[in-house]
Amino acid sequence: MDLKQLELRELRHGDREIFLDAVSKPWEPNFITAHYFEEVCGKNFEHYMELLADVKNGKNIPFNHVPSTTLYGFYNNQIIVRFSIRHVLDEFLSNIGGHVGYVVAPAFRGQGVASHGFAMCIDYVKKELPDISRLLITCDENNIGSEKVILKQNASFESFSKPLENGIRKKRFWIDLRENQ
Repeated sequence: MDLKQLELRELRHGDREIFLDAVSKPWEPNFITAHYFEEVCGKNFEHYMELLADVKNGKNIPFNHVPSTTLYGFYNNQIIVRFSIRHVLDEFLSNIGGHVGYVVAPAFRGQGVASHGFAMCIDYVKKELPDISRLLITCDENNIGSEKVILKQNASFESFSKPLENGIRKKRFWIDLRENQ
């Protein structure tokens, strides 16, 4: 896989069929591949595009969410990764969720997609969201793969969260964007 061909960007209207194909497949149990698409937008792509633009601009934000940008990774006419970049942290995100969440399509895991995409995501934040000087990134304490992805971005471990309902804690890391130039 040539990761130089990975394009990380916001959805465009012409991406409808590629997007619908991507969300029709299971990516992760109990994990949302495309926030808002099903539960808020009723699987309507045009409404989803409008909502993503609104949420990015701090308008019409669904309850218990914050302004955020959603970037999809395109490779060979497929969506293979999704990143959600939260512009601000509320109490939940400060403790559990962090600034960035991501999911990689199962067929593309273990091939460097997350690490490469994460570096691109950091570049996006530096350029488009200059008010964010540090990124809080979290992962389940037993998710070694995500921890490796996070540490490749010069992240510093800060702490564990309190145990969640499932008994698992989150590992909390910070990436200083001023040092990560």
